[in-house]
Amino acid sequence: MANPIEHEEKVLLLEDVTIFQEEREILSNLSFSINKGDFVYLVGRTGSGKSSLLKTLYGDLRLTKGRAQVAGFELKGINRNEIPFLRRKLGIIFQDFQLFPDRTVEENLEFVLKATGQTSKKKMVQRITQVLADVGLESAKKKYTFQLSGGEQQRVVIARSLLNDPLLLIADEPTGNLDPEVSIEIMELFQRINNRGTAILMATHNHYLIEKFPGNILMCKDGELIEGEMEE
Repeated sequence: MANPIEHEEKVLLLEDVTIFQEEREILSNLSFSINKGDFVYLVGRTGSGKSSLLKTLYGDLRLTKGRAQVAGFELKGINRNEIPFLRRKLGIIFQDFQLFPDRTVEENLEFVLKATGQTSKKKMVQRITQVLADVGLESAKKKYTFQLSGGEQQRVVIARSLLNDPLLLIADEPTGNLDPEVSIEIMELFQRINNRGTAILMATHNHYLIEKFPGNILMCKDGELIEGEMEE
């Protein structure tokens, strides 16, 4: 098994990477890095390759060309049984939440901790309490997720992503289903997390949020990744 790098400044490094969706080439010759504490936006039109890139980074799509190191794991040739260990070093945030509606907030978070090997009930309670406090949802622990607003559900998803103290948060359109006011609240939460040293890579279409919460920009366009640019 790959050994995660300790005390490494770079949490992500890509060199001459090509991204494939099945046999189709989506993005080519990608080379960029993300350091601890960076906030990076991934932008581009629908179908430009943003989601395919993110899926490759957390092992959902296999890397066959180029070199990619994420949280100390080499992605090229990574064994399937190593991918859960890679994902423990990441926080993954989806637009569509992917919460269990028939379980409480606490039970949703407990499920993840058990799946990643935690067996101590006391430690699970402590960690769940901590991450819910981080996202301002201490009082929602016993509520079922369907009882929550969209913004509250996204906060639960962010809390879930923080459970294993990730080196990097990967967020795929996390404000896409939220109204503007709630989107700003979620971005303020991301900013607080980022200020504690967690790197964030966030795919978004929302130019207003990028202007209000500045960060580095990577743009997917015409099969390439361009740094520091954003389409009008």
